[in-house]
Amino acid sequence: MPLPSVCGRVCLHPCETACKRKELDEPIAIMAVKGYLTDTVVEPRPKPLPLYQGNSVAIVGSGPAGLAAAYDLIRSGYSVTVFGVYAGTRRNVDSRRACSPIAPSRLKRDIEYLKALGIEIKTNTRVDLNNLEGLLARGYGAVLLALGAHKGRKLKIPGSELKGCETGTAFMRAVNLNETRNIGNSVWVVGGGNVAIDCARSAVRLGAKDVHVACLEGYAEMPADQQSLRKLRMKG
Repeated sequence: MPLPSVCGRVCLHPCETACKRKELDEPIAIMAVKGYLTDTVVEPRPKPLPLYQGNSVAIVGSGPAGLAAAYDLIRSGYSVTVFGVYAGTRRNVDSRRACSPIAPSRLKRDIEYLKALGIEIKTNTRVDLNNLEGLLARGYGAVLLALGAHKGRKLKIPGSELKGCETGTAFMRAVNLNETRNIGNSVWVVGGGNVAIDCARSAVRLGAKDVHVACLEGYAEMPADQQSLRKLRMKG
């Protein structure tokens, strides 16, 4: 598992929904077990893995998908370089950092483990997506784009372009990059998924006194993680 700290903290654990144990009493708390193990078990620093494949791979994007792919590739004998835009790759690793209990030290441990295997991670590095041939010309046999889906979509309704109205992805990106934001005292979040709940919880942390979430679904049908919903409800 390339990022146990993430899987033990912010995974939506769909495997527990399919766990056969629930037919007897309750599913095994797989995510909680992973979180406990990463907190309590000291894993020795691994030795670099042998690189026996002829080609190397460039991965653009240092989020969970990019790092997980790098982990699988180096275990298959490929030399791997991960290119990330931000210094301190952990900003990319956990897109929900503003709302999750993952300590930077735990994420750093996961990344140091990957680097010890032989994965090269270059931060503060921009890649020209219009000239991927340039990467191939540098000797890489393949390029993997693991950029994520960071472009939000606004509702096509009057007022959506007014100041103060923005997409959840843009808002969370600003929060995760520690950009100063004055969001005022009252915030409305439209949507019932995980991004919407992340925005609502982050707005509370940023000082908003009155935060509302509006969605089409009923409370029980909201697509957001139910554990996050319970925490939000307990906090009002």
